[in-house]
Amino acid sequence: MAFQLSQVDDETPGLDFVAGGDWPTLDLGEVDELISDTSAHLAKLRAARTQLACLVSGRTGETAAALDRTWMYDDRYGTRHTVTCPSWCTTDHTFEMKGRPHPADVHHQMYGAVASAEYTEAYEEYESWQVLCAHLAVSPDSTVSPAYRVPHVLVEVAADMYTRPMGPDQLAEFIETVAGQLDELRAMHPRLTAARAEWAARNDTTADAEAA
Repeated sequence: MAFQLSQVDDETPGLDFVAGGDWPTLDLGEVDELISDTSAHLAKLRAARTQLACLVSGRTGETAAALDRTWMYDDRYGTRHTVTCPSWCTTDHTFEMKGRPHPADVHHQMYGAVASAEYTEAYEEYESWQVLCAHLAVSPDSTVSPAYRVPHVLVEVAADMYTRPMGPDQLAEFIETVAGQLDELRAMHPRLTAARAEWAARNDTTADAEAA
């Protein structure tokens, strides 16, 4: 797998990416998308590496995972921190390890499956946005609220609109609320079907009367 910057004459510079096949030259946005996609696969690769290390060394999975997920960083004040990620964390902490973050900016996260729907803030300008996307997280040194310092779930209800950090009971209550609305949507479906049929019949009758 290899890549290189490229530019032909006065065309916009791009990135030539080769990975066992014919790949197009990527523009800046496509490179960002590739990095984002690769980060998720990198987390899975690290998990696989941990399992492989267990098999090769004979260590227990718990010990190997703890060793593999322990890392260090220097904060903006020059203090060195040793961090061990929770077993469920899939965050790539490269930024924290290379940068000098405030401890409150160190987050452990695991994102759930992404779902999207088309909606809009202005009529006829519809776009596909994420909806009801959840992620498990903890920010051990959060300065925002103690609720962020323990494992919690945030749900992106709509684009950039989030719930409070929820514990197990709050999440269960939220799920019931959403389930209730899902039942309402299901009940609305036959009503819509009947309304469409009624509308079509009325328009057919009107058209026949006008034709006569």
